[in-house]
Amino acid sequence: MRKNNVHQFRPRRNRRLPSAKVARRFSWGTARLATLGIAFAGLLGASGWHLLAGSKGSADQFRCTTVRVIDGDTFACDGRRIRLQGIDAPELAGHCRPGRQCTPGDGAASSESLARLVQWNAVQCRAVDVDSYGRTVARCTAGKKDLSCAQLDAGQAVRRYGMIAC
Repeated sequence: MRKNNVHQFRPRRNRRLPSAKVARRFSWGTARLATLGIAFAGLLGASGWHLLAGSKGSADQFRCTTVRVIDGDTFACDGRRIRLQGIDAPELAGHCRPGRQCTPGDGAASSESLARLVQWNAVQCRAVDVDSYGRTVARCTAGKKDLSCAQLDAGQAVRRYGMIAC
């Protein structure tokens, strides 16, 4: 609208605020991103953040060249004390401390059972954790037998300290 070559100032219309549809799309996007973040954090927690962080409890595999059975669920592997995951075996005579509820049964028979399993077979382990006594908690196999499952099947141990699949 020009008059005499002069521009007439026309105030701009108020800019429209983003529509509800746009605002909702932004909210859903943020919600999706938050959900993905929470799901990822849950996966890290389930798989073990310590595996990514490289802490000393990280899952490593190792082979035992010398094995010395300590009791039905613990043995020394090249000087490293290994506790079998998911089981509890009877303690040897005199090893159950007062006030502690120990697994009933014959500790000597349980130890002999584990010794027979590892006697002629190469022992391979996968570390899972470290217990309060500083022992490596691991899933171990001798030959093709899982040692935790073999002790359970032989009746020389009970399931305890988490579930394991046999």
